[in-house]
Amino acid sequence: MSGGSVEGWEGVTTDEEGRVIELELRRVEGLSGHIPPEIGRLQNLTKLNLHNNNLEGPIPPEIGNLTALTWLNLSENELGGSIPPELGNLVNLEWINLDYNQLGGQIPSTLGKLSVLESLNLQGNNLSGTLPEELSGLRSLKRLNLSSNPLNVTFPTVVTELENLEVLYLSYAGLTGPIPPEIGRLTGLSRLQLNINELTGTIPPEMASLINLSELWMAGNKLSGPIPPWIGNLDRLLSLGLSNNDLSGPIPPELGDLAWLSTSTALEIHEIDRDLGYLFANSEISLSHNRLSGSIPPELGNLTGLAKLYLSNNDLSGRIPVELGNVEFFVNLDLSNNQLIGSIPVELNGLSLNLSNNLLAGRLPSELDARRVDLSDNAFTGSIPKKWMESTRLEEVMIRNNRLSGTLSAELPPDLRVLDLAGNELSGELPRGLSEMERLSSLDLSDNNFNGQIPAELGFISALSSLKLSGNQFTGPIPVHLSRLSNLKTLDLSSNRLSGGIPEGLEHLRNLENLYLSGNDLTGEILSSLARFWNLRRLHLDGNKLVGCIPRQLRSLWDLNVNPQSDGSTLELCR
Repeated sequence: MSGGSVEGWEGVTTDEEGRVIELELRRVEGLSGHIPPEIGRLQNLTKLNLHNNNLEGPIPPEIGNLTALTWLNLSENELGGSIPPELGNLVNLEWINLDYNQLGGQIPSTLGKLSVLESLNLQGNNLSGTLPEELSGLRSLKRLNLSSNPLNVTFPTVVTELENLEVLYLSYAGLTGPIPPEIGRLTGLSRLQLNINELTGTIPPEMASLINLSELWMAGNKLSGPIPPWIGNLDRLLSLGLSNNDLSGPIPPELGDLAWLSTSTALEIHEIDRDLGYLFANSEISLSHNRLSGSIPPELGNLTGLAKLYLSNNDLSGRIPVELGNVEFFVNLDLSNNQLIGSIPVELNGLSLNLSNNLLAGRLPSELDARRVDLSDNAFTGSIPKKWMESTRLEEVMIRNNRLSGTLSAELPPDLRVLDLAGNELSGELPRGLSEMERLSSLDLSDNNFNGQIPAELGFISALSSLKLSGNQFTGPIPVHLSRLSNLKTLDLSSNRLSGGIPEGLEHLRNLENLYLSGNDLTGEILSSLARFWNLRRLHLDGNKLVGCIPRQLRSLWDLNVNPQSDGSTLELCR
């Protein structure tokens, strides 16, 4: 801290007289240990940035001597102890970031002296207790982030006195009790996050005055009562998260009045404000996991700038409104786990859909241009449309537990990663073209009526981690080529009519965790080489025609099921 000149040192800025005024030492390789108390001698320092190093120990109180400091960033280190009250001496501070350390105790009341402070970030520490009333002195504060701290208090009303606040983050903070009506004073708020707390009661009507909100998230609480219609008057709102609460009643059609979520407005604002442009690209309404009832209001189709709509796990009924097809920028639509009826509107073509576990029926729409679709646990009938299999966008198709019939197309989407058609009435032989699905990681065709032999070509789908073909009518031997699937974790060929022995070479599946071969016509002895599976936890071989004894090396498996065999016989451990 003394001696020769430091001018020209990397990360060190000096003034004309050679005095250090800035230390920019973020992500410096090898920077570890304690912050030395001698740092307090740099009384001309205006900026101190030690972000993302391996610093530990307490924050030295001598930092309180740096009265010229305007910018302090000690985030993403391993600093412990409490926040030194001497920080209250830094009356010129405009920005503090102590995020993601191991700081504990209460927030010191002396921070209330920092009258020009605009941003206070203490996220991801172990701070606890009530917020001191003196924090009401932070009259210039625009951003307050106390998320991910075990405060474990009722909603701190002192923050409602910070009338210049624009950003307030209090998620994962152990807050209890109702949201106080005084929150309506914060009319300048643009972003409010209160996620994952224990907040109770109804959404206070005073929040209707927060007309500048672009982001309102209160997911994962115990809020009850209806969704208030006045939310539709928050013209600037782009992101609304009320999922995982106990809200009830209908979805108010007034949500379709959110003015900024219109195509023309979205495009205009994206051009003039990058931050808001990002919010538009991720605009979202999430009301999942509540007790909402009634039909989906068609007025939501007015939100043509909306990107994501999540209404899953409610008690919604009626048909899916065709007006949702008006939402030009839609990316994801999740209406799963409701009581919706009817068919899929063709207007939804192009969306990634999750409509699983409803009462939907009829034939699948003839065209689908989406990345992901989940229609499982409905009552769809007919065959899979040919144009689906010609899609160049499809990556995940899940239509398990429906009433689909017909055969599986020989041509499948080239970028398909997940194909789940289990629990239908599909039949015929598996197309050998499946081997061309180079990216396929999960294939589940169980509980259908497929027959013939299992194509050896499946062994060339190197990305496969899960292959489930149980509950069909497959015959012939288990293809030895399956031993080429080095990424395979689950192989389920149970409840078919497979014959022959357990093939040599399966021990090469070093990542295999689950092997289900029960309920076939397999013969011969249990190979001792099965014990060479490094990660095997479950092995089911019952209901076959195996003979001999059970290799003792298999006793350590978490789930071993060998008996009885199909003739009622039981196999004993080898001696």
